[in-house]
Amino acid sequence: MIRKDAIIIALSVIVVVLLFASVMEYYTIQLGEMDSEIASLEEEISGLKKPDLVTALGISERLSNFTYEENDPRTYNHLLISGTVTNMGLGTAVNAGLHVEAVSITGELVINMTVPIVAGSYGLGGNLGPLGLYDLASKDVGTAQLAIYHKGVLATWNVVPVCDNMS
Repeated sequence: MIRKDAIIIALSVIVVVLLFASVMEYYTIQLGEMDSEIASLEEEISGLKKPDLVTALGISERLSNFTYEENDPRTYNHLLISGTVTNMGLGTAVNAGLHVEAVSITGELVINMTVPIVAGSYGLGGNLGPLGLYDLASKDVGTAQLAIYHKGVLATWNVVPVCDNMS
């Protein structure tokens, strides 16, 4: 009888230990999954706090009616950019601007510059507008009225909003 009781007690202890180990393993796995989910949510929150610049721009090239002369701005063709840049993100866009690249029909890169989101003239013939970039707070709208003077006729152009803390 004592032997049977000892066997029952030993089996009961083994069952309790196995049950306890199973429960501990389950909660360890659950904690790991929760830690992963917390890290994912923290990354998502961090992304939401960044700026998100959205543009509504009209862009066209205006060709000069005059024969090109190097020191006469009236003879330069120019790329006109007008419209708005809105920061749809929750974070402030630090040093927000528009990066402009344009290639002429001869394949030459004739514009490669970042300009502020303001009214102004840039490129050949000097800059007739502010040179510094400005911060654009969350939900703020910047208005651009830009003329970028260049030589040649453009084949393609690309205008992209940029800021120091976008990525």
